[in-house]
Amino acid sequence: MDRKKLWLGGAFALLTVTIWASWFIVTRLGVLHAMHAVDVVAARFGTAAIITLPIAIKHGFGIRQIGIWRTAALVFGAGAPYFIVICSGLTLAPAAQGGALTPGVMPLWVLLLGVVFLRERPSRPRQIGLLLILVGALAIVGFEALGGSNERLLGQALLIAAGLMWAIYTVALRGAGVTPIHAVAIVAVWSAILYLPVYVLFLHPSLPSMPFKDVAFHCFYQGVFAGVVAMLTWNRAVALLGASRAAPFAALAPVLALLAAIPFLNEIPTHAEWIGTLLISCGVPLATGALDRKAA
Repeated sequence: MDRKKLWLGGAFALLTVTIWASWFIVTRLGVLHAMHAVDVVAARFGTAAIITLPIAIKHGFGIRQIGIWRTAALVFGAGAPYFIVICSGLTLAPAAQGGALTPGVMPLWVLLLGVVFLRERPSRPRQIGLLLILVGALAIVGFEALGGSNERLLGQALLIAAGLMWAIYTVALRGAGVTPIHAVAIVAVWSAILYLPVYVLFLHPSLPSMPFKDVAFHCFYQGVFAGVVAMLTWNRAVALLGASRAAPFAALAPVLALLAAIPFLNEIPTHAEWIGTLLISCGVPLATGALDRKAA
């Protein structure tokens, strides 16, 4: 792979995981106070759909361009279903665990899906890097999973499931053949079409009763910053690096979320969480192939 593409793709991926890490903090704060998971999803895709609807109208809604099943995979993996699962998990588990169990473990899901469906064969250094990421993520979660409450275990299970869903999106995106902004539009518009009527009619929305400034902040942050900007930068990273090389960058999100949770959420990391952070930091450059001479 061309080194310029490798470094540029890495820059887009790093920007994405920085946004993701801040998203865990903002969303955790939201669901612990006035908002519910269903409100976060509505703010995200209601705003993102308004922004990207002209793009979907111009370039298509996905079904004719990439087929119904690939469209469904993109929407399922990064749309409203994904965010319902991950936001529900964050109501039951700390932000640091969200970073560990969703983007932290997602590269392992991508590796498995790539081997099964794309017949990829990762090099030995990348396998070692992915193993370090797995061990690091498990260390961040700690041993409390063995004796934790049922609610915490459910939250962790939801976060792991969310990682699998995003992996499905990442692998499906690789062969979709659409531009990054078109992929964002497909996910946002279909999520709004399918989710917002259900939200308004059946899910007892809290957004109308919240202060305007809070609603405006979450609509901008969730819909524009995290919903459009982060999706664009991640799609660009996948286009430059490929799904399997882009995915390990997601493992940096636990590191950033862990550190940010200290001042913003007063969630003090345990010794196991610090060890896991170090292991993930060591595993990322190996897993991305940045140190693999053959790949370069």
